[in-house]
This record gives sequence, C-alpha cells and structure tokens, in this order.
Amino acid sequence: MSPRKLKKRVPAETDAAVTAGAWDIAGSYCQLPPPDFFTPTKAALLISAQLHPDDEGLRADTARCYEEKLFDDLCGGRIIGRDPSTRLPIEYRDLAGAVMLRCCLISETDLNEWLERLGIGIAVGSAKDPDSAIRRALTDDELFAEHERLIKDGCRKCNVVLAEKYGLTVRQVKDRCTQVKKHRKIVDTPYYWAT
Repeated sequence: MSPRKLKKRVPAETDAAVTAGAWDIAGSYCQLPPPDFFTPTKAALLISAQLHPDDEGLRADTARCYEEKLFDDLCGGRIIGRDPSTRLPIEYRDLAGAVMLRCCLISETDLNEWLERLGIGIAVGSAKDPDSAIRRALTDDELFAEHERLIKDGCRKCNVVLAEKYGLTVRQVKDRCTQVKKHRKIVDTPYYWAT
C-alpha cells in the first residue's frame, strides 16, 4: 500500500490581493518588477486601493475589473506593456503577444497617463512617497512579515507603528495579521483523502 499524498487546503477567507488574483499567472510567473514598474495585477490593486481604501470586498471587485480593463487596453495598444527583462514595449500581433502581455510590466508614467485619459481622477504615486497607494497596498503577507520583524526587534506597539506607517487603523492591522496566521495554519494542516 502506498502512502497517501497530502492535499493542500484552500482557506475560506483570503486577503484582497489573493481574491483579486494577485497569485494568478500575472503574479506568480513574472519576475519581480522594479519600484516604478507594475504587473497588471499590481497596477489594478493600486488603483482599487485608492478608489476604495476602506472596503475590502469592493476593492477586490474593483481590482478584478481594472485588471481586465488593463489587459483589454494592453491588447488594444491603448497602454504600453513592457518586457520584464528588457523594458522594451511588447507588440501585440498574435497569441504570443497576448501571453506576454499577461506577464508584462507597466511603467508608472504610462499607467498615470492611461488613468488620466480614462478620467478617473486618481494617479498612482511613487513608491518613495509615504502617502501613495503603493505604500498602502501591501498584501497581508507583507504586512505580517513586517509585523513579525518589528516584534523580533522588540517593538511593543507594532500594530500602532504599522497603522501609522501605512495609513491603516490598528484594527485593520490586527485583522490582516490574524488572517495570515489562520491561512498559514490551514495550509500547514495535513489533509488526507477520505477512504
């Protein structure tokens, strides 16, 4: 009799970034972009974080809509998608171009010009700007990692520090860190097939 393979459990609750598809093809198989370049998924998350900073469900729905709009406009040539390794524009001519556009990068300048043409009334700021959506649109895992680092460094009010740094409430920081703990516990729990 062969040993049974473990099956990963998928948690019922996921953070907004995962719900919005940040772990999809566009997020998992691409190289990490430099600070002024975004994957279409990250760009959609940043836009939705500015439009709906307090409502996680609405932010996830908006991110999905903007991700599809970005892909349509990338394929239509209304926004420039760049190759992750060379930063050269990708030309959409056939199926290979469409596949490459899923993993392309969008520069901050191109994204802001596109947003201005749409007339939405927002712009994605620089990663160095402390008030920008880039600083606030951390995934829950990134926030939890920073939370754990602060605890190791001996910070007693790490929730307050993170809330002030990223423009969140203390309750939001606690809830998001709790979600990550639950998620990791569920993923680490072995699951056996029923016999």
